[in-house]
Amino acid sequence: MASNLSGTKEQIMTVARHSFARYGYHGTSVDSIVKEANLSKGALYWHFKTKMDLYRAVLEAEVDKIKAFFAPTEEDMCCKPIDYLIDKGGDFFGCIALDEEGIMLWMNLWMEARRGNEQISKMAQELSESLMQDMIDMVKRAFPAISSGAGRLSPKELAMTLSSCFEGISKNVGLRCDVDQAKRSWRFVVERLIEGGRSYAA
Repeated sequence: MASNLSGTKEQIMTVARHSFARYGYHGTSVDSIVKEANLSKGALYWHFKTKMDLYRAVLEAEVDKIKAFFAPTEEDMCCKPIDYLIDKGGDFFGCIALDEEGIMLWMNLWMEARRGNEQISKMAQELSESLMQDMIDMVKRAFPAISSGAGRLSPKELAMTLSSCFEGISKNVGLRCDVDQAKRSWRFVVERLIEGGRSYAA
């Protein structure tokens, strides 16, 4: 019984992920999800009280995947922190190229938040802060010498800058740049932010 319930929930979330990515929150209906999943509304509402609860569950699952992807293994801990950050970011761009719906989910979330939906805006902020805190912790662990900041940036500001650059590059994979170009851009950003370099104005 538990296995069947788990399978049903997974099926609902898979269909919902596709629909939310392709059509956004408001363009997706509960009716369309249960029809595509070949389930009843009762089966969906058994697991999720509202469409918003389902939307949050789908996005929280995305957050968990990102956190798991960037969580360093014992083998990773042997690498130079800056190499780990560059290589992991580059690997993630490769994943994005194979999973267009993943980036579309985030783009739709931010568009809905920008349109002023308070519930979605609050959710976007909470999910972003969750990821940001993980980034701050990773920066502090990986680069203890800059735990008090990098130049004029605090660890939080450094993490925000890295995250913003990473999101910007991610959104352009497959549109304005290919994976290799994205990797080169990310390497440049990380090396300049962490290690600095000669000014282009010189």
